[in-house]
Amino acid sequence: MKLKNCHSLLLTITATIVAITILPASAAAPDQTYPTKSLRFVVRALAVTTIERSKAIPAVPSLHELGMKDFDFGAWQGVLAPAGTPRAIVAKLNADINIVLKDPEASSALVRIGFTPVGGTAEQFQQLISSNIDKWGRVIRDARIKAE
Repeated sequence: MKLKNCHSLLLTITATIVAITILPASAAAPDQTYPTKSLRFVVRALAVTTIERSKAIPAVPSLHELGMKDFDFGAWQGVLAPAGTPRAIVAKLNADINIVLKDPEASSALVRIGFTPVGGTAEQFQQLISSNIDKWGRVIRDARIKAE
């Protein structure tokens, strides 16, 4: 079964086609817009898949807290620039983005829709990307997953 988005998946859960799934915290965030108002009362978050609890749904424990110490499956988003972008431009973009992420109003708006604003340097973000490529590359190789 192929689903188009989180809302389609939530609808299949409520129809008991799917019993359990992993969705981004943004799908469970209190300010999320649902295709039907009743979904908020039918679907219950059991745990988050990151080491720490989500600020958007702080009452929901992490799988790490529940004993799955090596389980850390969090989604992240960032801003990338084309290869060869001058360092001065990257530094300026990075500084401006970090200012926005530290702004209380912007930060709380992101938290309300399920995100955890982090910020940092371009080098830290490159390290995050590289470590994710290594981590998930190992998972794919160990599980012998092939593209279809």
